[in-house]
Amino acid sequence: MINMPLMPMEPFVHGGARWWRLTRVARVGLGMGAVAVIPLGFETDLASVPRLLWAVFPPWMPGLLAPAVLHDWLYSTKPVSRQRADAIFREAMADCGLPKWKRWAIWASVRLFGGSHY
Repeated sequence: MINMPLMPMEPFVHGGARWWRLTRVARVGLGMGAVAVIPLGFETDLASVPRLLWAVFPPWMPGLLAPAVLHDWLYSTKPVSRQRADAIFREAMADCGLPKWKRWAIWASVRLFGGSHY
């Protein structure tokens, strides 16, 4: 089970797009005693969902925000393999209550198209 804290963020514009910055440190329990510490000021675009799909998968939907921040941090710092980072993302979405079909679709998209960002 992933222990997802609240992640207070503030928006800012980066390259013409809206990004988000953590306004406090986030400690995420990854299970088995492992903890991810996402620093104050960490910047994320949340979930990189094509605008065409926002009606079904808005990047700000409940159950996706905190897991998306965690996933971006895992990809940017690489403390685990890409495969493990994606598995943690899927588990975090489940623990945050995202419906199974949405978790699977988002996870499959990350596995198929996320490699260039790792």
